[in-house]
Amino acid sequence: MVLIALSSLQLAYETYIQDLPKDDMVMIINSIVGDIFTYLFVLEFLLKMVALGFVMDNGSYLRESWN
Repeated sequence: MVLIALSSLQLAYETYIQDLPKDDMVMIINSIVGDIFTYLFVLEFLLKMVALGFVMDNGSYLRESWN
């Protein structure tokens, strides 16, 4: 939940810096932070998929309503 909250804050911040040039340091850092969040969410997905199973078992990743 903390990761989701931080990602949401990063996305909200991104809306305020849209007018900056793409090569500005703030835009570059924001892009890197966004990529890090993407990698962390993919890692979470992979770990949960391995731990819970993907779809066949009760309680598997795709059968869980929170996913």
